[in-house]
Amino acid sequence: MMKNSMVMKPRDVKECISEEKWFDKTRIAGVALVMGTIASTYQGYFDGLVYRSGQFQAAALAGEKSWMNYDQASWLDLWT
Repeated sequence: MMKNSMVMKPRDVKECISEEKWFDKTRIAGVALVMGTIASTYQGYFDGLVYRSGQFQAAALAGEKSWMNYDQASWLDLWT
């Protein structure tokens, strides 16, 4: 049965970690730190995007913003 071969007891985990080199442990922690930084950056960007779109939608529903037809607008109108 494959499930039994995948089970690690705490003493097996301790033995595995104690045999690992210090450089490898540091590299794993560094990769985890970089991945966490990237994930939080993307999350912050997405949160800001959702906030801004909510603010724009609220203003549009209140009649403060007018609709712009991006299909008919020229590139100059969009960037100026």
